[in-house]
Amino acid sequence: MRRAALLFNPRAGAHRTKRLAPVRAALADGGYALEFQATEGPDHCRALARRAVEEALDALFVLGGDGTLRVAASVLAGSPVVLGALPGGTTNVVARALGLPLDPVAAAHRLAHGTPRRFDLGRAGDDVFLMQLSGGLDARVLAAVDPRLKRRLGKGAVAWAGMREWLRYDFPRFELEVDGRRLSPTGFVVANLAEYAGRFRIVPGARPDDRRLDLLLFHGRRRRDALGFALALAAGRHVARQDVEVVECGRARLVAPAGALLQMDGDPFRPELPLEIALAERSVDLLVPDSA
Repeated sequence: MRRAALLFNPRAGAHRTKRLAPVRAALADGGYALEFQATEGPDHCRALARRAVEEALDALFVLGGDGTLRVAASVLAGSPVVLGALPGGTTNVVARALGLPLDPVAAAHRLAHGTPRRFDLGRAGDDVFLMQLSGGLDARVLAAVDPRLKRRLGKGAVAWAGMREWLRYDFPRFELEVDGRRLSPTGFVVANLAEYAGRFRIVPGARPDDRRLDLLLFHGRRRRDALGFALALAAGRHVARQDVEVVECGRARLVAPAGALLQMDGDPFRPELPLEIALAERSVDLLVPDSA
């Protein structure tokens, strides 16, 4: 049997304690002997992931949202412990990108016989991200979501916060230094993964295994620009807009505005500036289904 642990976030949107036993049975079918460990927050998640590395486990499974998965990946990077993503949050972007079912038991059946694949990580200051780092209206929306409402309504709570913030957003400019260029967009996305906010593909050419990051710049200044971008994103035509630019990003530096609000893999934060953004030196091995 392969030794493994399963971290679960009791507060994540789709998690239900009754799903743990069927998940264990599904992973046992692939030879994993599983120990359950409930996380009490990011710091506790890091401690549990460090324990997995210290005990030389074969795999660490995460049943929770993308934020919990990101925290675990930041610790497992560069180690031989394989990371398994089981959907248990609100949007489950990484699980969707891997083609996993959104039911955690069905996803566990797929991962039980999956294969490790090397995934790049982005770096922003001292933190890493699996999916994207972005600044603009989306970060403002995520910061405005009521956690209690999110637990009850899921994506509905995000939509409600999005409407409120769209009506009062003033489109401040960011100042970015990107591979020698000085750029001033009103929004940006540094993408390691194409998938974004669930089923959308924010940068269609972004891949997590090509040792590069991609940068999307949004230059719109009006609410109708933001609405048009959102509608075009849903239709997969946003990169053709005149106020959108996509470039390969070797290294970026965010220098303004002071107090800028960003989001990293769905978690909002205010970084200290200047913020250095680049590809992380270490990667993580992510378990993927054979069909991915």
